[in-house]
Amino acid sequence: MMLRSCLLIALALASQAPAQPKKGEALKKEYAELQGVWRLIGFEIDGKEAFLQEQKQPHWVIKGDKVLWGGEELAKLTLDPAATPKCLDLDFVKSKRVHEGIYQLEKDRFKICLAVMADGVKDRPLNFDTKGIDKYRTLVFERAKPGSELDGVPGFVGVQLRIDDKTKEVQVELALKGSPAEKAGFKKDDVILKVGGDAAGTLQETVNLVRQIKPGSDAVIRVRRGDTEQDIKLKVGVAPFSYLD
Repeated sequence: MMLRSCLLIALALASQAPAQPKKGEALKKEYAELQGVWRLIGFEIDGKEAFLQEQKQPHWVIKGDKVLWGGEELAKLTLDPAATPKCLDLDFVKSKRVHEGIYQLEKDRFKICLAVMADGVKDRPLNFDTKGIDKYRTLVFERAKPGSELDGVPGFVGVQLRIDDKTKEVQVELALKGSPAEKAGFKKDDVILKVGGDAAGTLQETVNLVRQIKPGSDAVIRVRRGDTEQDIKLKVGVAPFSYLD
């Protein structure tokens, strides 16, 4: 009789205890909290704050398990919130490299530390203290408003320019591989005459004209190639994500 009573009490207590979330439910919740736009506000190397390449950066947009940069898929995101510390992997689309890392997610702040080397070697950081360890990069994001991912971001064409010493004209030195300029057909030694309706001036003035074009929009750049002038049409992009290079 006493054994039966004890069993009944144990069953009653068990029914009153809060149910523990399943692993799948916790993972789903973590992905849900990460959805949206994240603005890059910090970048650390060797435990020190490093210089952001552009003051105005395109933001990460997380949709499902995909990370978008400048409207294009940057990487696939895999989370393991059950690990200590919480782990993530970023499988980058273009480089086809998987970078292992750890992360913290606290309301509107998302901090990750990633291994730079990703050639099949397991090298996940153990904590966020990267002082004296050059192979890790720490990035800090804060949540931003939807639709703000390209606010104030400079346009990117992907050409290296130079000034001709004799003519003082702005010339193409190189069209970067995979860039809008390369896809549009820019060639070495093309002379930049106009960007849109504005005449090219000094090297810096020409660069500024390009950066003023909104990413994602179409642009027409007039060049002289040899003795012939021609208009080259292209879609302006955003600078590649290069923080793990």
